[in-house]
Amino acid sequence: MATNTLIQKLFGKDETGVGEDGVTQSNRREVEQFIASEGITDGDLVCLDISKSTAGERMYHVKKLKTDAGVTAVAIGVADQDADADARINVVIKGYKSGANIATGAAIGERFVGTSTAGRGDVLVNSSTLPALGYVVTTASANAADVIIIKQF
Repeated sequence: MATNTLIQKLFGKDETGVGEDGVTQSNRREVEQFIASEGITDGDLVCLDISKSTAGERMYHVKKLKTDAGVTAVAIGVADQDADADARINVVIKGYKSGANIATGAAIGERFVGTSTAGRGDVLVNSSTLPALGYVVTTASANAADVIIIKQF
């Protein structure tokens, strides 16, 4: 079930605790629950598992995004938790996600896409034919960065 994207609370400038409620307070991100087709780590970029045999399964199973294989190229978002194969997993499909698996060196404001490294994103280059999955909002270090995800479906 989709998360609510309406503003949940507006803080007054004189209110104590402004900004202390965490990333889920009024940030308009959307999180959907899927079934992991394989082990997935929090922060991995994920895609729909279109290798499944039925249309329904293709829309609710996810695996690590890996752009050099056609069946793992339908990017949808970033895992919001660790999950083993066949376990439920929350995926951020729109909005803010901290600690996404983004290649070291990606700069603030860069658009990112998946790569041939399963679960990892990197800077979108001009010659790419892939759509941007989102924007980097903190410089990537140790293959991690905070990102804003653009809704794909």
